[in-house]
Amino acid sequence: MLSFWLPHALVAQTSSDLKNKRKKLQNKINYTNKLIKETRSNQQLSHTELVLLNKKIGLQEEKVRNIGYEIRHLNRKISETASIIVSTEEDLRQLKEEYAAMIRAAYKTQSSYDKLLWIFAADDLNQAYYRLKYMQSYAELRKQQSHEIVRYRKLLEGQIAQMKNRKTKRKNLLTLQISEQDALQVMQTNQQQALHFLHNQEEKLREQLQSQERDKAKLNEAIAYAIKKEVEAAKNRNKGTYALTPEARLESSRFEKNKGKLPWPVERGLITSTFGEHPHPSIPGLKVKNNGIDILTSKGADARAIFEGEVRSVIVISGAGKTVMIRHGGYFSAYSNLKEVYVKKGDKVTTRQGIGTLLTDASKTISHLEIWKISNNGTLSKENPSHWIFQK
Repeated sequence: MLSFWLPHALVAQTSSDLKNKRKKLQNKINYTNKLIKETRSNQQLSHTELVLLNKKIGLQEEKVRNIGYEIRHLNRKISETASIIVSTEEDLRQLKEEYAAMIRAAYKTQSSYDKLLWIFAADDLNQAYYRLKYMQSYAELRKQQSHEIVRYRKLLEGQIAQMKNRKTKRKNLLTLQISEQDALQVMQTNQQQALHFLHNQEEKLREQLQSQERDKAKLNEAIAYAIKKEVEAAKNRNKGTYALTPEARLESSRFEKNKGKLPWPVERGLITSTFGEHPHPSIPGLKVKNNGIDILTSKGADARAIFEGEVRSVIVISGAGKTVMIRHGGYFSAYSNLKEVYVKKGDKVTTRQGIGTLLTDASKTISHLEIWKISNNGTLSKENPSHWIFQK
């Protein structure tokens, strides 16, 4: 019984997990499709759309793999169920043979002499008592044996029904897998067409990239300057030595304890550019550098504080929107590409509080997040935000 029911419970849980993961992947693909529609303008393919296509292909590949896991999982469980059915059939056969032998023995005993006479023929009262208990136990055993046969027959019927159900699910999954693989091929074809189109627009893309890099340089300089002002102010208060106040050390500790668990700076989105230096997705041989991460989100979305803290600066970069800097002890989080800002310097903000509306530029809405750290000696370093926010 344990060999049947325990694996069944584990199978149900694992199958449910795989199904839920497939559903989540489809939701991400649907959201990516929504962003692609919002990003495309005047039927012209953009670099951002290529990034989204790459994300979509990655999600689709993961979905196809997940379906493959489900099919292999079902195949394994179908094989296990088939073995259990064979074992149960053998147990049922043995039970029937034992029950038949008991019936034959009872018949022979009944034809030889009457049960009561056999009991009264005992040599003494003690032997008669044991003969009576034997007859009662024998009758009870026959009754239990018949119940066991009925129970095993029902168990076998349940196992066979479960086998049929799993085979039906496997058939449906195989059909779905073929459909999803066809969809993946279409996406890959679109990706190749997008690459070809963007390669033909390489000169224009390089010009756009140069403009973006200039804006990034201005932003980096402004952020670094704002933080250095904080450091200098702290040094002035401490006779030329930088040191965090006890309150700031406590804030830093709380911030660090939430590493990997912080909420995203937007309610929903996709990371389109990661931290550090990496190859440009559409211009061969070109590398781009990012001091933070870029998250593509829906039009009209708000930027949110990833942790409680104090607003220390609101920076305006001509042509590149506004940036809000929030301090968390020895850490700063910077939120860029803002059109409107809801906070001002000195405001206390809470986790997930809206701090401004994101700017929509060239039909795309990008949230840019950076995290900076001030070390004990007052030097600055950039952190990878992907390591700090919760990975969905």
